[in-house]
Amino acid sequence: MRIRRTTIRLLLALLSVTATGSPAMAANGLVNGVPDWHQPCLIGGGNGPNNGANPGAGQAKYIAWCVPSAASDIMGWWRDQQGFNGIADAQIYANGGTIPWNPPNPTDWQDDGADASSIPTQGGGARAAGLDLGWYLNTNDQGDQSLANAGGAGGETFTGTKRADIQAGLTNYLSAAGYGGAEVSYSPQNHAQGWMTITAEINAGRPLIGHFSHESFTETAPGSDEWEWGTNPGEDDQTGADWGDSGPNGLGHAMAIVGYYSAGDPLNPWGGGASTFDVIVVQDNRRHLIGGIPEVDNNFKQHALKYFDVQNQLPVAPFVGTTTVQVPEPAAVLLLVLGVVCLMARRCRKA
Repeated sequence: MRIRRTTIRLLLALLSVTATGSPAMAANGLVNGVPDWHQPCLIGGGNGPNNGANPGAGQAKYIAWCVPSAASDIMGWWRDQQGFNGIADAQIYANGGTIPWNPPNPTDWQDDGADASSIPTQGGGARAAGLDLGWYLNTNDQGDQSLANAGGAGGETFTGTKRADIQAGLTNYLSAAGYGGAEVSYSPQNHAQGWMTITAEINAGRPLIGHFSHESFTETAPGSDEWEWGTNPGEDDQTGADWGDSGPNGLGHAMAIVGYYSAGDPLNPWGGGASTFDVIVVQDNRRHLIGGIPEVDNNFKQHALKYFDVQNQLPVAPFVGTTTVQVPEPAAVLLLVLGVVCLMARRCRKA
């Protein structure tokens, strides 16, 4: 009996470590291998929603694609770095260079961020079902109208992706890819709650999506990794995103968070050991001026941004929440089954 009890405990302990990771105490962390892709309306053209070559000039409903693009970074990491090949388009694309876009051929673009076989046009209504992340997330209200905050049968009642629909949209996307056990969690958070989530996920080796009321930051010096937040312009003239609402249904900005530095960490890019700022490392899906020169398509760039002023206890980043994604390892699922079988067998013997 003691051997069986010990075996069950070991199985459950191993399951916990395998399924959730074992976050280590650290003052900094960085997840490598996360793709850094731009929004479709910025690929192959200039900085504006109507002159990107790949989506088709003037096809306005590929604008405000920040959430599907940030989600593509996360899904691409789970597939290419973790081996979950059922996610996305099952073709590995490297950073750099424009991904082929040949409508109406069904060529996926950047890990299923958008699909060329379902081109949405202004006034075109809902898109073909189930082809890409934009549909599952109901971006621009042209996708899954069954989501709780969809605009209804006519669609196109808002621009962007409603944060309140992200959890259901990504869960449905992963389920359709064969990962029904995946855990997706969207949480509106204050800065303290967000910092706990960010550090826990990065320490566990997982990137996540960060949600902000807007995106407006510039480099502090040419070629620098330190970038400074600016004021909210209200609307993004680069992607057509509406940044006027910071509430749970708002249409702010989403980016992949891939790292952090705590205040006082010797490696903190904002002052090293003397730094008084908690810092996040993001990969953005907009184009930026780097050294005064616009980024090229899918340029890989990480931005170290002030998140919180620890000394003065003041928020810096216009942070509003996080979305975390965890796809269970096949070994974890197997161990779970074995653990349940062992427990059932034990109960049957007692009976």
